[in-house]
Amino acid sequence: MTYSLTFVDRLPDPDAYAAMIHDYYSVLTPKLEAMGGPKLHISDLVADTMNELEEFLPPTGRLVLAHDQDGRLVGFGSMRTCAPGCAELKRLFVLPECQGSGLGRRLVEARLDEARAMGLRYAYIDALKNNIEVQRLYERMGFEPCERFEGNDEYEALNGFVVYRRLTL
Repeated sequence: MTYSLTFVDRLPDPDAYAAMIHDYYSVLTPKLEAMGGPKLHISDLVADTMNELEEFLPPTGRLVLAHDQDGRLVGFGSMRTCAPGCAELKRLFVLPECQGSGLGRRLVEARLDEARAMGLRYAYIDALKNNIEVQRLYERMGFEPCERFEGNDEYEALNGFVVYRRLTL
């Protein structure tokens, strides 16, 4: 299967993106609860994500959408400037039927290339401690463990349930 990646400066289909954000949180919230974390409401998380969209669009952020050959949205990744010289990669998601294809890695690489083009020096991520798949991906790409970083905007209720990683660009 061939996938196309496109950076956007506005959402071409907000409903499709919101539906995928819902799918993203439908995967993550059970993982958080499995660790004893707080129960977060998916509808609130989707609304928050859609309300903060501007942070992830140019000039200070980037949103990359992945489509299959039929034009169907199958994945995405977002990035925002979180502090001077620093990018935070957020919300990497690939539909289950597309996982294992290398699409997730391509979405990370594309955002890292954009961060470099923006002149940023570091890229950060946070991930749930039990989200092993995404942690392995970032580790294979050279991200190293670090402390909570400046500008991290995770809910305070997630303290103790996430790990932080950094890559020098």
